[in-house]
Formats: sequence, C-alpha cells, structure tokens
Amino acid sequence: MPDVEILKYPRNINFTRNPVPLKLRKVASAIVVFAPALLIERNYLTGSFTEVAVLQGYPDTAGDAVFHFGGNSETESLLQCCLAGFDIPSYGQTAVTSFSQSIRRFKIRIDYYDTDGDLQSFATIGPFHALMGGVQWEEFPTAGFWKSYYGANPMFLTWQPLIKSVIRTQQEFLAYMVQSAAITSLKLIVDINIPPFNTVNIISTTAVSRFKTYRFPVGYDQMNLLSIDGGFAAVKYSVYLLDQDDNLITDVHTYVIDRSYQPFERFFIFKNSLGEFDSLRTVGVSETTPEHKDTIVQRQWDYRYKAQDGQRVSTAITEQLNIKVSTGFRTYEEVNHYRELLLSPCVLEDLRNRWTPIEINRKSFRIYKDDDMLFKLEFEYRYRFVNPVYGSKLINAFAAGTSEAVDDAAYDTDSPPD
Repeated sequence: MPDVEILKYPRNINFTRNPVPLKLRKVASAIVVFAPALLIERNYLTGSFTEVAVLQGYPDTAGDAVFHFGGNSETESLLQCCLAGFDIPSYGQTAVTSFSQSIRRFKIRIDYYDTDGDLQSFATIGPFHALMGGVQWEEFPTAGFWKSYYGANPMFLTWQPLIKSVIRTQQEFLAYMVQSAAITSLKLIVDINIPPFNTVNIISTTAVSRFKTYRFPVGYDQMNLLSIDGGFAAVKYSVYLLDQDDNLITDVHTYVIDRSYQPFERFFIFKNSLGEFDSLRTVGVSETTPEHKDTIVQRQWDYRYKAQDGQRVSTAITEQLNIKVSTGFRTYEEVNHYRELLLSPCVLEDLRNRWTPIEINRKSFRIYKDDDMLFKLEFEYRYRFVNPVYGSKLINAFAAGTSEAVDDAAYDTDSPPD
C-alpha cells in the first residue's frame, strides 16, 4: 500500500484562473507533515528542473492536506518570476520563429516528514505546463487546456475571431504549439480570394519539434502576398496549417482587407492569455492631452553673488502624453476579444516603426453600440516613458551662445528611449 494517495493535482497552471489544487491524503500513519516541492524547468524543454519552493501542510482529521498553485496562491509569484519573458515579435518580422519565454514546465515532488523527523520522498509528478498569461475564457471552465481542450480543438494560440478586418501593412501573428510527436513539419497555407477565383499557396514549410511553439507572421505585407496579388485585387485571404501529411491541424483565420480611408490609424500588439501577441487597429477618435511637470533639480548661489542676483534655480520640465483612441465600429466578436487588453501584461504601439511599451488606463474602457448591432471600444493610454522636453542647461547654452556641451539625445522628443 502506498504511503500517500494523490487525490487531485494541477495538470496546468494559468494565472488569471482560480488556483489549481494539489490534494494529498495520508495513508501511512507515520506521516506527520506533507512537504511538496515545486520544481521549475528554467530553460524550456531542456529536461533540467530546479527546486524553487517547498510547501508544508499538516493533514487534517481526515488525513487530507490541500496546496494551491497558480492564480492568487502562494506559488503564483514564484512561477511568474520564472516566466519573466514575453517573446515580443520583431518589428516587421517575416520569418517563422519558435519561442518559449511565455511557457514553462514544472514538476511537483511529493515529500513528507515522518515521526522521526526524517524527510521522505514519495513520488514526482509532471511535467505540466504553466502560461505567463492565463486561460480565462468560457470555452473550458473545468477541463485542462493543453491535455483536454487544445487536443480536442485544434487551433492557433489566440481567441480572436476567425474573421478579422485588416489593412495590407498591418502586422499579424499566429502561433501554434506542437502537441503530437507524429507532427514533424508545418505548412503555412494561404488561400487568397482574387475575384472571381481563389488561389491556394504554400507560404512556408517548417521542420518542428514536439512541445515547441512556433510564431507565423501572417500579415499581407509580411507574407509578401503582393507577389501573388499583383494588381491589389485581393478581397480577403485565409490562413491555416497542415502537417506533413496535409492534414488540417488548426482553425482557419480569414483576414478581410479594408480598402477604406481611416484617419488617425494607430496599431498595437498585446500579449494574449495563451502566450502569443494579437494585434489591434484603432481609427477615428484620437485625442492627445499632454501633462507637463516642472521639477526643481538644483538650487545654487553663483560665486560672484550680489544681492541683486538672487538664487539660481535649475529646472527640468517633463511631458507625459495621455492618448484616447477608438476601434471604430466592429462586430461583437471582435470587440469582445479585446477584453484580453484588460489582462495583458504587455501592450506595445507601433510608434515610428518600432514597438513602444504603453500603459492602458483600464478604467477608461468604454463600449458603445450603434443601430446595426456593431460596437466600438474606446480607451486611454500613456507611454511607459516620460519625455524630457527641455531644461535650463539647454536654454542657457543656446541663449549665451557658449560652447558648453549639451546632450541632444536627452532632449530628443521625437525618439523615445529604447
């Protein structure tokens, strides 16, 4: 008879869901304290697991002890620290890449202390997966994502609608995790609708490994679809993956090309709850409100001080922009998907051809409906950096015409720091 009975255990951890329990039952009377250990694979798929925490719990009168993993539990901060990366796409990325910073594997070693105070090891379970985001959607309230839902519902790692409006220059990304050892390569297929015909094309073929996640750039320009659609006649295109035997292994995403002129377009990407980055295009409303702060950075007396000179005060004036944007009227499915913005730990704007981090004011989210059952989302955000605009040193240098060296980059409001 085993010393311990494992009643429940966490197969996956997702940080925006409720904590997942590990429930143990004492079978041997010699067990005094349960001491399960959490082991993390810091470098994905290397097979090397490091112990990062040991929990302790006394069995209750029924001999049971419960430990929690994931959202709002004692292990959440540890796992989040081990998942510090975001795997941000390269700006203008066109090549297929694999990434692993948003996903980690972990094991749980079931240990306990006996009546002699000695530590005994019962078993090690795992490995299981932990996601940097969290799978919080209604499609699977109880089933484990990777083992149950993902296996039964082949899909890219996104909850965005299967039909989406885009423009040709918009950057789009889809990711896929290979779960089966039988899959050795992935074919990215694009079905382009150029009236009155459709043309099917293999964009890329990628050799893959089990449990790795692959990112596919699927924007019109990113896939160089102009080489196929030479006359800009394409109305839409669909993207999906086939395995080496031409079996469909994902859902089909269709991008409808928006040909209309939209003023004040802005483009964003944000990390979704499955570890990949989704895109967002805002149009129409664009209001920018600057905030300026005048900070005294130095007070001094000149060595030639006279009563009429007074004290010299140096100041630094900084600027912070608050920007309000709108998605324009979209379908309910599209606007509902942007709830992911409220949970995303990483949101970036396409600012002068590079990804710039922003902070969204979550309380500013507003959704409006028109008479045709379309909806628009409005929100406010600001950049994560503060722009130095100018200071007394710069002004004095120009005013006096001196040769005093001035660090122009520090005052360059057109180029926010990397």
